[in-house]
Amino acid sequence: MEVILDSGFILHAMRKKIDFVSQLEEQGFKIRVPREMVQEMKDRRLKSFPSHEERMMIDKAIKILEKNNIKSIDVGKQRIAEWLLHKGKEGYYIATTNAEIKHRIPRVIEIFESRGTVESHEKKPHKLKLKKRIKEEEEWPRRFSEGGKTVKGYVGRKLESRRLRFGEPQFHRKEIYSNKGIRK
Repeated sequence: MEVILDSGFILHAMRKKIDFVSQLEEQGFKIRVPREMVQEMKDRRLKSFPSHEERMMIDKAIKILEKNNIKSIDVGKQRIAEWLLHKGKEGYYIATTNAEIKHRIPRVIEIFESRGTVESHEKKPHKLKLKKRIKEEEEWPRRFSEGGKTVKGYVGRKLESRRLRFGEPQFHRKEIYSNKGIRK
């Protein structure tokens, strides 16, 4: 099993003082890091004027990656987020703090701060929830509470007009006005 680490995951684990490398290796993972992400961390340290604490964390993270001989992977011309999504759908475990990526891939590595651990999590594919079909008899919910206005809306599948009266409840069945007269 292979896991690809994101810079946000690494820095978050460093802030919480979690030894993520040894925990992942104990779980049987081969750790990979995008080469562009390591370069991004180095650039971030030099160019963007981070705080002293953040610079120290970046330095420490780079030393940990080099010390443990963690192999790097070339992303190519894709953006890192898109590449992570693609690799996650291929079957790799992805260690990231990005919520959008986490929700779109089936295999993720999560940080449990209270326990001080890093654990794998595999989601089962979920079924899409289908919208509830409107029955022909169901009432159209009104949006206006002032009387004297004629509004149009869907009742079942038919577009019909209604005349609203002042003080009537919003979701109560009322008279339906059509071209031929009043229906109940």
